[in-house]
Amino acid sequence: DGQAVTTEDFVSAMEDANDFDFSDFIHWYDENGTPKLKVEENFSDGKYSLQVSKDTKAMLPLSYSLYDRKSGEVLKDEILHLVDEIKVEIEADEKPVLSLNQNFAASIIHDYKQSLEDRLFLVEYDKDYYNRYDAAQSIYLEDIVNGNFENSVKAFSEILNSKIGNYLKSYMLKLPSYQNI
Repeated sequence: DGQAVTTEDFVSAMEDANDFDFSDFIHWYDENGTPKLKVEENFSDGKYSLQVSKDTKAMLPLSYSLYDRKSGEVLKDEILHLVDEIKVEIEADEKPVLSLNQNFAASIIHDYKQSLEDRLFLVEYDKDYYNRYDAAQSIYLEDIVNGNFENSVKAFSEILNSKIGNYLKSYMLKLPSYQNI
């Protein structure tokens, strides 16, 4: 239509279409680099807490799921709109498994380092296929660096025995590229 659209026009259109205040989102366009998140978990006396903070003024969408470690069922599944530091708490019999940034809700970097047990769990149960793949890749990369492939064999077994399609299985079985090593 021959008109230039500003960032403000785009944000205004998003607000109108979603009935949501995106004023904190506009900061994303004013700052350089990829936003970084600090993620902390705590589990004590049947209470799980997830605390997330960020290094930017911009509002960030963060989708996550918490899984029951025994059944693989989703305990909590939501999208947070991070404006400030946020804390989520739930009651659970044991520490749930966290799957962070479901459906790639935002381009972010986080400092969250999951245990091997949690990553193997995600390879088997995560409903987000990218996070399944990413968990498998982190296991393979760690094994390649350490020269011990026992954990990769466990991940291979989980993938081959899962109920996902063969195309996805073949993709998840790929080892990290030379550039990633």
